[in-house]
Amino acid sequence: MKKFKIINFGCKVNEYEGAKLSRAFVAGGHSLSNFAPDVVIVNTCVVTESGARKSANMVRKTGLRYGGAVLILTGCMVSAFPDMAANAGADFVYTFDELLSCINSGDIEYLSISKARISALQSAAAQAESAAAQAEYDHDAQAEYDPDAQSGPQSEHDPAQSGQQSRHVHAAPYPRKTRATLLIQTGCDGGCAYCVIPRARGRAKSRDFNDILHEAGQLSRDYNEIVIIGINIAAYECDGKDLADVVSAMAAFVPRVRLSSIEPDLLTEDMIRRFAIVPQLCAFFHLSLQSGCDKTLRNMHRKYDTASIRRQVELLRELFPGCGVAADLIVGFPSETEADFLETRRFVKELRFTRLHVFPFSRREGTAAYTYANQIYDCEKERRSRVMRAAAVELMTEFETAKIGEVVEVLFEKTPKSYGGLLFGHTREYIRVVVDSALAARGDIRRVRITESQNGADFGGYAVVGEVCRGELVD
Repeated sequence: MKKFKIINFGCKVNEYEGAKLSRAFVAGGHSLSNFAPDVVIVNTCVVTESGARKSANMVRKTGLRYGGAVLILTGCMVSAFPDMAANAGADFVYTFDELLSCINSGDIEYLSISKARISALQSAAAQAESAAAQAEYDHDAQAEYDPDAQSGPQSEHDPAQSGQQSRHVHAAPYPRKTRATLLIQTGCDGGCAYCVIPRARGRAKSRDFNDILHEAGQLSRDYNEIVIIGINIAAYECDGKDLADVVSAMAAFVPRVRLSSIEPDLLTEDMIRRFAIVPQLCAFFHLSLQSGCDKTLRNMHRKYDTASIRRQVELLRELFPGCGVAADLIVGFPSETEADFLETRRFVKELRFTRLHVFPFSRREGTAAYTYANQIYDCEKERRSRVMRAAAVELMTEFETAKIGEVVEVLFEKTPKSYGGLLFGHTREYIRVVVDSALAARGDIRRVRITESQNGADFGGYAVVGEVCRGELVD
């Protein structure tokens, strides 16, 4: 039995896939451990330049901290930037599918050999490969062309090429969390000017509908909330089933179903109306808006305009009164003027988004925007980020203040040790709430009356960073 550790970077999809790898390791008789692991996997993210840099730096830091461990690099970097992955300093580099196949086939024992032994094996393999290449050259110089000969080497761990069947492993439970994530699709066909995800994840692919429901049934044994995740969940399609069908079916398993971020161009009126008849669906909608300026949206190659976003938000608030509506924003996109930026700020304030996720534009090689003229200086992108985040605090505070006195449903999460036993949780609208932990338990769904809203609150001498509401149990 070997000890392993997985370090995830990036989005919920990466976290889900990291859990899937963990489950496969455990199924193979190995154990998860942070103490002197034999194998360390760094699951990378490359959506932004800083994410890619942090992923690569973690490989180097891990090599220093766990000197005797085998280091494996996987994730989006392998597909999107293979040269960067190859030069990051890991002992092995695999795509996620290759690594999962390797673990499932039992080849992980090879990866668990000491690094000194690996070096010796690789050196011997290189010498053997060199000798074999010379022998092959000598043979081919005299041989006739064989039209049936195979035109290239097969990947050692590629199920499609080796004839192996890839065994599906359901995602491992999340022992320190009270909500689970469930992947329904991956990949994207969007073609946005700034985005490297199609290069990293490929074209949109949906999971089998029944397989999703089977996993939902497993997760419902331990969790009261499941978050539907994917690269572009609104693009889900399998045998005539769409995202609304997934939501409706999953509602039979758990008290709360939550959507992760969703692309506005695929969020139709019909889909929203079908969402509204599912009471288990949390009233929180995270739109991948990116900009509130039509000129910038066109430059980004987004497939909607601000008028369509306005109609969506109005319909969501009509059908889900009091709902939370969040938005992703990219500031400092090439050619975004100060006027364009201020137009976006006016738009998000006018529509009263309850939460903003603000990102300075990250120039990614291989995307259309990488070559755009009129790139914005980093210092200006940071300034715009600060301004927009200040607007986000105002909007969130306004939303939370309006909830004071309301009775809401809260799913309680882990008790932070540094907060003197206070218990935190989230409402259906994704408002963070704190109560006295003696009155509730982790994993409970309870009714709470919101009594106050604070940013950077102090509860009994314990500082809490960010927006949080104080509450009291009503039953």
